[in-house]
Amino acid sequence: MVNWPAIGFTILPNVGGLAGGLITRAAIEKWYDQLKKPNWRPPNWAFGPIWTSLYCGMGYASYLVWKEGDWHQEPVRTALAVYGINLVANWSWTPIFFGAKDIQLVSFLISAALRNREIFKAYKPVTKLAYKNIQVFQNLQKLNRIL
Repeated sequence: MVNWPAIGFTILPNVGGLAGGLITRAAIEKWYDQLKKPNWRPPNWAFGPIWTSLYCGMGYASYLVWKEGDWHQEPVRTALAVYGINLVANWSWTPIFFGAKDIQLVSFLISAALRNREIFKAYKPVTKLAYKNIQVFQNLQKLNRIL
């Protein structure tokens, strides 16, 4: 039996990611490649798989909260509301950064999100996973240079 709610919750965050990818693609060569970036930044092709795995993980986690939680309990409603707000913030980042090319506004959004300790605590495992993925890509990049 197909678990449609699990599939829907898992796919939903990727819808915004796909739309963001279309905006990003248009700005890569014309604008983003011209920015000064640190040498430890992952290659452009790595961002798609990283964000897809993050969005799938966030989506499935929201499904588990929805499935296991009781809608009458405040923590469940709060968790899903915070997730929804964070998802909209994630989706809005790409059009602001790559579409409007407004680095100051994006920096403000990131600092505001980091100040919200509840969101940061909830996504700490996800941020650790993303950081580890970046480290793996850096090591692969170094190995490619050596070999």
